[in-house]
Order: sequence, then structure tokens, then C-alpha cells
Amino acid sequence: MHDIDRRTFLVTSGFALAWLATGCGKKGESLPQGESPNDLALAFKERDGDPISVLQAVDQILVRPRSRVAFALLGADNATFLRSGTVNVYWGLNPAATALGPVRAEFHGEGLGAKGVYVAHLDIDRPGNWGVVVVGKPTNASKEIWGEAVYPAVERVDGPAPGAKAISVPTPTADNHRGVEPYCTRTPAPCSMHRISLDVALANGRPTVFNIGTPRFCRYVRISNSSSSEPTSMAK
Repeated sequence: MHDIDRRTFLVTSGFALAWLATGCGKKGESLPQGESPNDLALAFKERDGDPISVLQAVDQILVRPRSRVAFALLGADNATFLRSGTVNVYWGLNPAATALGPVRAEFHGEGLGAKGVYVAHLDIDRPGNWGVVVVGKPTNASKEIWGEAVYPAVERVDGPAPGAKAISVPTPTADNHRGVEPYCTRTPAPCSMHRISLDVALANGRPTVFNIGTPRFCRYVRISNSSSSEPTSMAK
């Protein structure tokens, strides 16, 4: 059995709420209509589905139509990441509210090995703690699964929101480490992404990829501007 890392544990357990309610729906029966999220969760439970962990990939979601909600699913054995298949999401602002949905979640596992994340786009119309119920049949699950999570919804996030301009700041380069030692984990030679500072890259008119990582252990993909033969800026 693999241990869950500390951040994953804090995110999933810190946002989880104890939703107590009654419901209906034995195995083989249709799910309740117009019910609250916790009624739905209880119905899925009584259908003999496997309870799984919903690992939240974001701390907060934005108040907007089709707000992006990302999560991974950890199986009932607390070790296996569930993948692909048919996974749907129901959601509601509070335990007593009528649940919305379902919305199909799309799986993304590109380059993630045995892991992967699901992404659903949910209409979030006000701030608050939005509960989600995830149910479905991933390809590597033995039977139907279900799980719950709570996402705080906010009207703005701390820092740049999706689509906002990047914050322009100077970053360490091979010519100016700016007091950061070691400024690159790749040895013996630093990686090429330290050739240009972020503030310079953002001002040169080319698309820029900014990465915070450990070059010694990562692989980079060079991205080219489709409208030009010149490569994009790359800063770290």
C-alpha cells in the first residue's frame, strides 16, 4: 500500500464535510431525482458501490459558468489511481440544496503513467463551499464507484486568474543568479531555461513558457510559434 502525500491528505481531508442525511435507492433502482448531494451520495452507497477518495487537484474554484473542477480518484484500496471510463459529477452549494448534474468528467492521463486527473466543467453561480459527488465506472475499477469532496468557490483567486497577464518579475539567469544558489539543479551545466529572465521574456513579443521545477529530474518540450519559424521564449 502506498502512502498519500501530506499535501494530498490535507487538501482532501481539510475540505471534507460530514454530510448526514437520509435517502433511498437500492441496488438496481433508479437514482433519486431532485435530491440533495448527500442524498445522492447515500443512494450510490446503498447501490453497493465502492467508496473511493476524491483527490482535489485545485484548492479553489472560480465563480463562473463552466468553472473548471479537477480531481484524481484513488481506489478503495487507497493505493490505485482510477483511470478513464465513465465518470459523472453531481454538485450543489450545500448539503440540503437540490443537486445539479450530472456532468461527464473527462480523463487526462497524458504523460502521467498510472495516474491521471479528471476534469469537469460545472456552473458555479455564487461563492461558498460547493459539494461534489463523483460516481461512475473507471476502466480499472471492479464495480461502480462513488466519492465526495467540497470545493470552496471564490470570485477571484490570489494571484493571476486564468487568462490574466503573468506577473513580470526578474528571475535567476546564468549571467545573474540574483542571490539564488544553486540557481539550477541540473549539473554540471545549467539548463537552457536560465538564459533569459522572465521579465525580459514577457516583453519580447514571443509566447513564453514559465516553469517552476527541478531541471535535473524533468524533461522539457520545446514549443514553437506556429506562425513563425522562430522558437518561443523559455524562462524559468
